[in-house]
Amino acid sequence: MMATLGIDSDFVQQAMQDPGFIDAFKNIASTYSAGLIDSQATSAASELFGDGAKEQFEHMKAIHMRERSLPPAKAKQIPRSALLAEFKGSRSCMRPKENQVLTRRTYIGTVPGFSTPSLKDLKRISISEMLIRKRHEGRYLLCRIIHQPSRIILSLRTYPFQPLIDHCVGHVVGVDVAVEDPEGHTSRMGIYHYPFTLDCSMDEADFLFPIDAILAIREPYYKLASNGDTPMIRVDAPSDIIFLDRASPLVNNVTWTTGRIPGVPFTPNTAKGWKERGVEQFKQQQWLCAAISFTEGLALDSNHPLLLLNRAEAYLRLGWFNSAARDGEAAMAMNLADSLLERKAFVRTTKAYYALGRYGDVQKMTRLHLRDSEMKALGLKASQRLKEAATAAYDWLAMYKQSQGPASRLDVTSYQGPVEARLPTKGNGPRGLFVTRDVKAGELLVVSKPIASYYPEDNPGKDREIFLSHNFLTSTIGRRSHYALIDRVVQRMWDDPRVARTMDTLYAGDALPATCYPPTGTLLPATYHHPRTSSVDIDIARVEGICSMTVFSVENFANPDGHGEDSLDSAVALYELPSFCNHSCMPSADRTFFGDVMVMRAAQDLKAGEEVTLGYTSWIKPLEERSEITQRKWGFVCKCLLCKADDADDPSDRKFRAKIFNMPKAQSVQEAMKRVAEVRATYADTVERVACGIKPPLVVMYQRLSLACCTASNMDSDWRYALIGLEASMNGLEAAGIVITDRSTSGRLRSAGLPVDTSKPPYLVEVCAPMTIQLAGALDAIGEEARATRWMQVALWRTSTCVLVLSQPY
Repeated sequence: MMATLGIDSDFVQQAMQDPGFIDAFKNIASTYSAGLIDSQATSAASELFGDGAKEQFEHMKAIHMRERSLPPAKAKQIPRSALLAEFKGSRSCMRPKENQVLTRRTYIGTVPGFSTPSLKDLKRISISEMLIRKRHEGRYLLCRIIHQPSRIILSLRTYPFQPLIDHCVGHVVGVDVAVEDPEGHTSRMGIYHYPFTLDCSMDEADFLFPIDAILAIREPYYKLASNGDTPMIRVDAPSDIIFLDRASPLVNNVTWTTGRIPGVPFTPNTAKGWKERGVEQFKQQQWLCAAISFTEGLALDSNHPLLLLNRAEAYLRLGWFNSAARDGEAAMAMNLADSLLERKAFVRTTKAYYALGRYGDVQKMTRLHLRDSEMKALGLKASQRLKEAATAAYDWLAMYKQSQGPASRLDVTSYQGPVEARLPTKGNGPRGLFVTRDVKAGELLVVSKPIASYYPEDNPGKDREIFLSHNFLTSTIGRRSHYALIDRVVQRMWDDPRVARTMDTLYAGDALPATCYPPTGTLLPATYHHPRTSSVDIDIARVEGICSMTVFSVENFANPDGHGEDSLDSAVALYELPSFCNHSCMPSADRTFFGDVMVMRAAQDLKAGEEVTLGYTSWIKPLEERSEITQRKWGFVCKCLLCKADDADDPSDRKFRAKIFNMPKAQSVQEAMKRVAEVRATYADTVERVACGIKPPLVVMYQRLSLACCTASNMDSDWRYALIGLEASMNGLEAAGIVITDRSTSGRLRSAGLPVDTSKPPYLVEVCAPMTIQLAGALDAIGEEARATRWMQVALWRTSTCVLVLSQPY
């Protein structure tokens, strides 16, 4: 059995001489074997958001809460031989086979800490001194990697069950490494959120965390693994990891009791050798590895222009534009004699400036190279971006066309209109977004490029991966996107302290107060940092909280019933100004997405000082469901006009209304009419309902009736159905708050204007606009072309204030 895994007999014999090996064997087995979800991908997928997954979530949350309630304690360590055996065995199963489905599970909101003291202010601790369930403040762990990393949840116990592994393999979300301290004590270490490691290959992981690399872990956290009692070091904030050079004073006088480690990978000893390795990694699109290789080469030859320019290009691919600009500037300062290299330095520096939004600097650079077509194009784009930011002169049609492709990230700049983020001037309400002057419905308020975005297309293994994201902060089981966005934000912060300052201002939960907005203090990038090292200390708990509380979905929701999707993944993004918007089921602003760019317009006329709100939940959900979501995820119960109106209805009426609404599709026009009547009867004209003015479920029921009539009319050529459908559409529009001034469907037109009161735009535009277009189509079908034209103008009137590409935050 061991031989089939590549574990030689000598190693087994040696391990069997270790008194603790057998105990460790059992311990490891009980810890990790539970990580394999199901041998069939379909079974695992069906459980992803089902009762089984929910039960498992509650079970794991109970374990987590119990662990938090227990005091720190000593734990039995894994013997070195057992730990190495486990890693060696798992490595043999890491390369996915064609029929394998990767299952991945992670937990958000386990209150991970992060460290801020520098190493010189910390005292060293050994693994044997550490206690589980404890973050060792004021200490650092000196250790070295003793085996190639692992990404698979596997233990010695699973080895006999190779057929199971052939179908479904549990991969960890982070990177696991085996480490030892100078005294020879060993431990598994789980590293999470390290840049670009969520989907990195084995080769990349081996390079990023090589055997014999010496690490200092600031204020290490020691804990039990999620599925057992095996201790491990868990690093949630990747900024806590410091890679140490052997010339470091912390390493100079250290003796490792176990001596030399076998299998240490070869490393070049010349700048040329590192350049060649970096170029090969670059060709394989291993951008971070390439940047590290070029950095190692520069450590040997700091005046090597190709290494500097190559690293600048690698940084551009990574999205680390501050570092790219710094390298480009350094190359320009060399006054290179080679015109080709000089051009590369100018172009790469200018690209970095453009990506950073330094459009004025881009224009200065391009004026020096007017004959260079690439530089000229950058200058023209910079001019357009400056115009957008100043006047909101966007090419909306071009943006729409660009947004139709997969994983669309548009090249535009952000715009802040007449809005500001602040506390309300009256009362003790939460911070929000307010208009600074009177605005009209449809006026542009914000165009926001995301801080970070994630699309399912960004996942190279999306067709063979099942990902469970258990969020203890929101008590939800999320998709891969919920975790991947956290990684994206960390990657932005790694190179850009300005992003870190912005994150400090956003809402991350009541336990993590936000700072004032806009960010105060210096926002300039830090001095040069090695690509292995973050430019800032990353508060991972804050990042997790923000990505749990304020993330927006950027997928298109065309289903007016608001039932969502069954997709195993979704597109999400984190924004700056939109994140300050508080919730209302009847929001004062519409949001539209062009790719991952959010556009906010006023949904109604607003007076100076009025709040700009967005909807966190679907307006169509019953009151109880909306309230449960907002209270569980954000800790509040909405008191908007719609919620007050629903609350004023009899609870039994609300329950019956929800039952009718959730029934399968009606099979006939008569059945659809019966359901409309039943839902309509659940509403009473209370004072609260009159103030609210809308009845969302009734709107949808009328729309369903209208669609049923359209289908029946087409099938039977019976115009009576068309007339019933026309009436249903108008009734639905009135239930959505539209005041119809002309309900006629034949005869002489009563007036020259639109058949509705346009003084107040309606809510529920994603239903009203299609229903209005359907109404116009029905009128055209019965020969009423003039009326059809007017109702099409009604649809245009409302949709001119927004675009029907709507999304909701989680």
